[in-house]
Amino acid sequence: MLSRFADLFGSNNRRVTPDAGVLRGSPPPSVAAFSQFFQTHSLAELLNHDAYDPETRLYHSALNPPFLASNTTLRSYGFLLHLPASPGASDEMARILLGLFNQQYQVGTTLQFCLWASPEISPALAHWIHARQPGSIYERMARRRAEYLSQGLRQSLFSDSPYLLRNFQVTLAVFMPGEPDSHGITDALALRDGLMGVLRSAGFPSRTLEPAGLLNLLDEMLNPAKLGEFRTQPRHYDDQQPLKEQVLARDTQVLMDKDGLVIGDKAIRCLSVKDYPKEWALAQMTDLIGDFYQETLQIPCPFAATLAIQIPDPEVMRRMVNVKSARAIQTADSPMAKFLPDLQRKGREWQKVQDDVDAGIMLTRLWHGITLYPQLGLADQAENQVKSLYLSKGWGLQVDRFLQVQSFLASLPGRFDPHLAADFAKLKRLRTVTQFNATNTLPVVGEWTGTASPLLLLSGRRGQVMYLDMFDNNQGNYNGAVVASSGSGKSFFLNEIVSSVVGSGGRAWIIDVGRSYERTCKLVGGQFIEFAEHSGININPFTHIREFDDDEMTMLKQIVAQAIASEGGIDELSMSWIEQAIAQVWREKANAATFSDIARVLLAHPDKRATDMGQILFPYTQDGVYGRFFEGRSTLDFDNDLIVLELEELKSRKELQGVVLLIIMLRIQQEMYLGDRDRRKVCIIDEAWDLMSGGQAGKFIETGYRRVRKYGGAFLTATQSVNDYYKNPAAQAAWENADWVFMLRQKDESIEQLKASKRFNIDESLSRLLRSIKTRHGEYSEVYIHTPNGGAIGRLIVDKFTAKVYSTKAEEVHAVNQLVAQGYTLADAVEALVQQDAEANQHGRR
Repeated sequence: MLSRFADLFGSNNRRVTPDAGVLRGSPPPSVAAFSQFFQTHSLAELLNHDAYDPETRLYHSALNPPFLASNTTLRSYGFLLHLPASPGASDEMARILLGLFNQQYQVGTTLQFCLWASPEISPALAHWIHARQPGSIYERMARRRAEYLSQGLRQSLFSDSPYLLRNFQVTLAVFMPGEPDSHGITDALALRDGLMGVLRSAGFPSRTLEPAGLLNLLDEMLNPAKLGEFRTQPRHYDDQQPLKEQVLARDTQVLMDKDGLVIGDKAIRCLSVKDYPKEWALAQMTDLIGDFYQETLQIPCPFAATLAIQIPDPEVMRRMVNVKSARAIQTADSPMAKFLPDLQRKGREWQKVQDDVDAGIMLTRLWHGITLYPQLGLADQAENQVKSLYLSKGWGLQVDRFLQVQSFLASLPGRFDPHLAADFAKLKRLRTVTQFNATNTLPVVGEWTGTASPLLLLSGRRGQVMYLDMFDNNQGNYNGAVVASSGSGKSFFLNEIVSSVVGSGGRAWIIDVGRSYERTCKLVGGQFIEFAEHSGININPFTHIREFDDDEMTMLKQIVAQAIASEGGIDELSMSWIEQAIAQVWREKANAATFSDIARVLLAHPDKRATDMGQILFPYTQDGVYGRFFEGRSTLDFDNDLIVLELEELKSRKELQGVVLLIIMLRIQQEMYLGDRDRRKVCIIDEAWDLMSGGQAGKFIETGYRRVRKYGGAFLTATQSVNDYYKNPAAQAAWENADWVFMLRQKDESIEQLKASKRFNIDESLSRLLRSIKTRHGEYSEVYIHTPNGGAIGRLIVDKFTAKVYSTKAEEVHAVNQLVAQGYTLADAVEALVQQDAEANQHGRR
């Protein structure tokens, strides 16, 4: 055991009243000893990460620091697992995780859970950039976004609240004392398989942490990048050299004082838990990575939250419980307890412990700690903020004064081994609790990491970087619905979806009324199609039909029905006559058929009701007022990956607008069918409830939404509130056939109406969440993402370059066009405009 290591922190060296040397300004013996050690030795000599067996995937640890121990080398062996932080937890998850303790452990075995809020998100940003088409304006947008977000890795991205971007990851290290024989190795492998099985059942797909992964993880924690510096290349493991000798960079220097360590430009500070709340559940562990609702109660720097466990002798623990519980219960029943309620409380608590032990839930010994990595000069501020956060949840923290090295080592994955645990026990730093309590305080809860593919880039309220891709849905469709009140950032969010799809090689169509997307479309070189009186566009729905199948017939029927009765009311018999007419003109003229041909067939029908429908179709025939849009071959060709179809000029002619909308949607589906099915394809309909006001569109929407799933396509509609989707059958069909819902800021009254209508399952928790969604102009807009598997909050943070591309200001589009006319590329023109703004702002501050 590291006897001298523990002695350095014994009672003699932790006096309440400093000795004379300390009063004269000398450091305490423990601090002085370590300060002297770090002047001539490396921190690597306090690490135990020695060798790795690739066959068994077990680590073999050895420790013999030059000034802390005897010549005896302290050995242990074990394994490390890497598991994703869970976005949430439940009582059922906690019940399953309790099985972590129902394994065959050697007495003295240690389990160490470490939740590391890593600032190293560069790989995620690089992956996101790489998904963009090289040389395009979308790649420039992605690079500028990454540059901007990289400013928030080690200091707050915003000036008035702490907000850092990070990637939460969890490691579990399990180590047994001594050197293993063949039986020990067999037992270790069986233990690893058992633990991985429990974790998998609880929703944690774990994997063995190989030396290269451990080396890079320790590299982040022991060689933290300086402010403004970024890791560009991963570290590579050399199996010919002990791992601990590869960890420390040559220029890493460690300094220390009584309250922390200094590594590079980081003032590392370690704290331990001294007080626990009376009641706690595993699901509440998410509160300790940052308050979900209060922006000021956040941890303002990278951090590692650690739960270190020592497995005691179960028989010793059982005897101790029997003795102490019997004494406490007896005292609680004594006459004196009537006047001392605290005795009754302790009696109830020990009775609960006794019941747990009788049920097989034993005691264990543990330590909770958190290690902070703030910049130099900000350690006190970081300490106060994390204390405030924990205190608001009922936890009490204290700085590990004179114990910083020991706590720091215990926070490093794999370093809390049986020997360091023994030192913790000697200093009485381990607390005895039930395995149930240990399970419910596991630091394994983070934030949602999003979907697998790097389409949209968002982040959680506590900083977790996440991808979002509607096409990452193997259980349903790709369709979505966006709900956003005025001024909440809807256009930015929809523009982000479009630029992400097109920028990654996909195609996007936007159907709009109001010219909201005209400027952005023209700015990025998209195709802008305007339906006006004299636009010369023909949209004959028959022209582009390739396969006349049942779906095609269904949608053509709805288009014709919409032209005949825009408000609905066509009965089944009439729909049958329409179907017969369509089938006949297709047999006769195929792609050359028009509305005129359908009217001709209906007018020749012997039933007056059919001839009436033929008469009603007159405006859409060759002699009708709308005939120019439909007579002849369709000229609606899509020659671009981004197409905006503007229906503003048809707004006063609702009956025509409804027919045009359905034909456009049919044409887009045909284009999706012809395209590469591996390409993402999305059609966005803004202010959908108004555009879909036609009475015949409901069945059309259901058919089209189902159909495009097979083509790798998606429909996305947008309105100002959920209630808008229930203003007509077509909008309702769009809502009910969308697996994805994106809700930006909503008015309180809209949330109340939605809750009362029961159109969206809203309990009190979700109601509070929706009310908390905010938009901070110039910084971010929040969106609640409702997926088939649950929901989460994401923040869309855009840089000034992207904001300029999404801008709807006419003068900015004109300025960009002028620069392009002078020979600038589109991306360089936007860049120049951003630079002009920056120079103007800087001049204004002077």
